[in-house]
Amino acid sequence: LVPGQSLALRTDAINLAFLGQVALNSGMLGANARTDLLGFAPGGTLRNVDLFVPLDSETEQMFSVRGNLDNVEIGSVRGSPNMWGIDGYFEALFDPGTRNVSGAIEVESDNYSMNIPNVFTRVWDYDYVNGRLEFRVDLSDGQDVWLRSGIIVAESDAMDGRVQFQSRMLQSADGERDAELDLIIAASRVDAELKSLYLPDGPRIEPDLRSSMEFLERAIIDGIVYDSAAIFRGNTLAGSGPNAKTFQSSFQLRDGVLEFSPDWPQLERLAAAVFTSDNDVDIA
Repeated sequence: LVPGQSLALRTDAINLAFLGQVALNSGMLGANARTDLLGFAPGGTLRNVDLFVPLDSETEQMFSVRGNLDNVEIGSVRGSPNMWGIDGYFEALFDPGTRNVSGAIEVESDNYSMNIPNVFTRVWDYDYVNGRLEFRVDLSDGQDVWLRSGIIVAESDAMDGRVQFQSRMLQSADGERDAELDLIIAASRVDAELKSLYLPDGPRIEPDLRSSMEFLERAIIDGIVYDSAAIFRGNTLAGSGPNAKTFQSSFQLRDGVLEFSPDWPQLERLAAAVFTSDNDVDIA
């Protein structure tokens, strides 16, 4: 502690759920911030935390915090990803002049789970994840929350691949809301029996796309999916129309078992290329 200038604090561990409850009970949060904090519902533990707080109102120094993440979880707000089992390192800065928070998380976890609730109903569980997530929160005019990942290495029984996403959640001071998601998935291997994990089926999926994904779920019974990629881009708010989002995918199938119709015989030991674009499906 430097009187009138700054406060530096180091602690071995901070329980995030307790910290969130303290913030909710502090009376310092506005209605929107309280609602978002309840949605994010942070849990887990921050370890080896270094906190710096400038006390001089005239200083240009920023609040800063850094430390390690131990089994941290974050809930979804306006379509942002749910995440569980986050281990790694984090750092964040708060500029009181601009009311901006910025920072990054370096993740290396062996028990990580993720779900994008407006697009996928299923949770993706991974045995190993490594990657970087950057975030920025602008509180100068409502709330503008921006998340962007680098290329995330993800390995599990269901797939070996890479994931990259960008998410923005906006709620302006006058009540305007927006939520956008860009998601890219590339996989060197996917177990065809577990393909439904990566077929969009969430509540913000348009009926035509849902029908196409249900067809793929029924038609592809077994096999190895490889050299695959999928892209989702668009608005994840309720009521956003089909022109506000798009989904494309392509993948190769070997040793496949396909059933185009219950009235037709199954095709076995099949090699095929599958391409989808919103509600269009091509199998060659």
